[in-house]
Amino acid sequence: MVLRNSVSTGTEKIWSDVGPNWWVQTTRAYVKRVHKILGGRVVGGPWHPPSASQPAPAPATSAPAAQPPSVSSGACRKRFTRWIKGDVRYEIYSIEDSLTSFNQASSVYTAVTFLDVAAMGARLAGHWPIPAYADPGGYWQLYLGDIRQAARDAGTPPAAAAAGSVPETASADAQQMQSDLSSLISELKQTIHKNPFG
Repeated sequence: MVLRNSVSTGTEKIWSDVGPNWWVQTTRAYVKRVHKILGGRVVGGPWHPPSASQPAPAPATSAPAAQPPSVSSGACRKRFTRWIKGDVRYEIYSIEDSLTSFNQASSVYTAVTFLDVAAMGARLAGHWPIPAYADPGGYWQLYLGDIRQAARDAGTPPAAAAAGSVPETASADAQQMQSDLSSLISELKQTIHKNPFG
């Protein structure tokens, strides 16, 4: 049985051990024991620690955002650094690890399971919009939307495994996801003068 939306809201990050037909979520103290027994692949996250002020979820966008007023690149870098070192970093790690595992998965069931984990991280990451000065094109929200759409198009792990492959629509979504990530990275190189992803 795969548990969906099991997200830590406490002080401890959840770790997952995922295999061809299981997904066990546990704490860091027990993940090595579970992995030793079951094997599989260990993935961290997603983690949503409590904070004093919970931001409202950012609305999903289908088109890039309007150009914000100009600001000095030093102020932009500071805002971006606060953002990426904040709560969103756990979801970014979870998304990156899950997508890497998705691309390296040996079975369709496992690949779609990792895509589901990435989509969960993308939903949570949407709660922390990237500073507009760093991403005037709105590629962050497009990237997160592509991840969620790929997971929806892939369907459930058992259905994808029964079909024998990840649906073509999900593969197309994954290509769009990479395109939007590349656009985001190019934009960040211009606005904050570095690539914090990958």
